Amino acid sequence: MLGVQTFPALAFLLLVLIIPESPRWLIFKKGAVDEAERIFRMINPLTAKAETMAVQLAHTRMLNGSSANL
Repeated sequence: MLGVQTFPALAFLLLVLIIPESPRWLIFKKGAVDEAERIFRMINPLTAKAETMAVQLAHTRMLNGSSANL
């Protein structure tokens, strides 16, 4: 039974190493806009810049306490 439980756990641990960080988290917590845009480009190259700008705008509004048009 231990082997049945070990396989999914090991698969998860290996896959976690290749999953990119959240672009929103990169912008909010680390200020890594270029890295966030690179990840958005991996997801959809056509909307990467717009997505990055939208997250930056949401972050700025959050910092300023404005919730209008979120």
